[in-house]
Amino acid sequence: MLDRSAMMRHARCGCIPVETATFIFGIFSSVISGFGTLVVATGKAWYEPVTGDETFNQFWDPDPETLRMTVGDRVYNQRLVDYSAAMAALILCFVCCVMSFVFSVFLCYGTNKRQPGFVKAYLVYGVVVTVLMMAGAVLYSWLMEEIIVGSIILISCGVYSMVLLMVQRTYELLRVEQTRNSAQLLCPEPGMKS
Repeated sequence: MLDRSAMMRHARCGCIPVETATFIFGIFSSVISGFGTLVVATGKAWYEPVTGDETFNQFWDPDPETLRMTVGDRVYNQRLVDYSAAMAALILCFVCCVMSFVFSVFLCYGTNKRQPGFVKAYLVYGVVVTVLMMAGAVLYSWLMEEIIVGSIILISCGVYSMVLLMVQRTYELLRVEQTRNSAQLLCPEPGMKS
């Protein structure tokens, strides 16, 4: 029978220990999600160069001389739908970026301070995100009949699942290490003075 703790000590991701690879991924993920949070949070600053409208309100209320709109008008209704979709997407992106940043910081902290609880929190978050993304990809492919986009999302989920396996291995390694350390504190070796 193989000793699990001995097996976990030799867990590697390529040529570096798995906990180091997990820590590097956590830093990378924190930087990317932090940058995404800043981009989405400063949406008003980059909105004008991208769309040509000065503010969100100008998008909603264009120049009345160039475009006469009334409630019930087809153009008015289309702009309402576009504006609502843009606002919903912006809010969703902001919430996703903030959550990703928080859990990435948990992963970095847990890996650096050898706290398996924080690594487990990221693992649960990653599994939930992967399941939701896979369900969304299947639903999107089925409703919109877009096989390519759904396939790309499913492939991305498969790659992210490999990262989650690395995080799981790190969690198991840290949990075994913490259990071993607590057992040594409770039952010191014979010959050690208390």
